[in-house]
Amino acid sequence: MHTHFAEEMGTSIVPGVSSNTNQTITFIESAACKALVTESYFEICKQVLDQRNSRNSLIQQALFMILPRLAALNKELFCQSRPG
Repeated sequence: MHTHFAEEMGTSIVPGVSSNTNQTITFIESAACKALVTESYFEICKQVLDQRNSRNSLIQQALFMILPRLAALNKELFCQSRPG
């Protein structure tokens, strides 16, 4: 319901980004944030990948944004964390 409302209003669920424009989202990470993610990287990947079959559109949108970033952070560990 929330996503449908956002589409009707011409907005995105990403704050500050309109779905009607070709804006680029810039991510800024702190050293502390990167350290936290690196510390628990394998478990984070497993938890995120466990959600890939979710039918919730908000979860799918979040996965679409986070999976490439997780893969880029540590390609070898990311491949190891994939089920199957």
